[in-house]
Amino acid sequence: MKSYYDLLNIGENADKKTIKRAFYKLAKKFHPDLSNNTSMFINILNAYETLIDDEKRHDYNSMLQSGRVLPKNRVSFALSLKDIVDLRYFNRGKTRWYPGYYNPKGYDVCVSLTQKELKTGSVVNIDVPAHVICPLCMGDRVHCTLCSYKGYVLRAVPVPVYIPKSLEDGEIFSVQLRKKKQKEYAFFRMKTLNVKIRIMRE
Repeated sequence: MKSYYDLLNIGENADKKTIKRAFYKLAKKFHPDLSNNTSMFINILNAYETLIDDEKRHDYNSMLQSGRVLPKNRVSFALSLKDIVDLRYFNRGKTRWYPGYYNPKGYDVCVSLTQKELKTGSVVNIDVPAHVICPLCMGDRVHCTLCSYKGYVLRAVPVPVYIPKSLEDGEIFSVQLRKKKQKEYAFFRMKTLNVKIRIMRE
């Protein structure tokens, strides 16, 4: 998996001016109005928002240096597309979720890792849906096709989650997303992220 520096095609010592220049160059190429590669646009947007912020860039660099960042294929979501369809049928087509039915398994995501990865300390980036201030109109909503004049876009925001070393196989811990909120996020769609640990055989 490419690092954010590789995505923007810049060096790890790049200054903010270089980061902005690289982002705008790629944004023009992969903008949803000009390209069907929406996932690439989201990836470079995530890279830009992380590297342009000093605190988030420091945390990201620390994760890169530690070498303990788990790949995204270790994350599985408890609610599948089939579950969503079933819930909509249960709600007779309405989008409102009944209490306790939104999270039928008791957790939102399951993270798989080895005993060694758990004991040495690991972190994983989990995509969480959030309303994010539109990067084009910056919330002004005027003549903006990216956000359809809403001032924000709904997208998956990667949230770094540190796995507590004291956990056992099958245990669940919670991450308070309000504490993870950043200035460019309007708000997360979820208040709490419940994470289940699954120990893999080495």
